[in-house]
Amino acid sequence: MQGKDPCDDKLKERGCNHSFIIAEESSFHLFFLRPYAIKLWHWFASVLNVTLQFNSFDDICKLCEKGWSQQCKLVIQAALVNILFSI
Repeated sequence: MQGKDPCDDKLKERGCNHSFIIAEESSFHLFFLRPYAIKLWHWFASVLNVTLQFNSFDDICKLCEKGWSQQCKLVIQAALVNILFSI
């Protein structure tokens, strides 16, 4: 989430060009569009009883800004960290 992942887009920024890359994978693609990630986000949305739609990593932080109690915010933040770690 801090631009440290070795996805294709970040490797290109660091000067590592791969001529064998067919489809470039971005951090966003890795964390939100891969089948495993999609399953985790659907599960999390069902637990919270909300619809999740992420267009950027900033949208994750906005999830915690909703009208949750302080305890719920802490649990949601912990769950988000664990989901991102799992992916």
